[in-house]
Amino acid sequence: MGEENSPLLVQLSDVHSGSRFEGETLQQSMQTAFVLINTQKGFEAAVLKKLKKIEGVDEAFVVYGVYDIIARLKAETIDKLKETIILRIRRIDKVKSTLTMIVSEQL
Repeated sequence: MGEENSPLLVQLSDVHSGSRFEGETLQQSMQTAFVLINTQKGFEAAVLKKLKKIEGVDEAFVVYGVYDIIARLKAETIDKLKETIILRIRRIDKVKSTLTMIVSEQL
């Protein structure tokens, strides 16, 4: 059914970290990261609006506390996550700083 051409299915001989077994094939898991963002005071909504337009930003919320926004990112590879964070999120006007947490395990 075209599964042999699916980018998410590979043969067992292609095992690498970040993947999980499913029967006789291996399904690559999407990479996930949470990014905590500090903005200039009063610009939380503007930054949130820009974040929601970035490919790979799965969800984003304005929060109270030390950080102003938390965003969940998903990408096929760690490199894509890094690219999104460094080249897109950190370059948004009014973003002062970020703290990135890459998910290593999920329940």
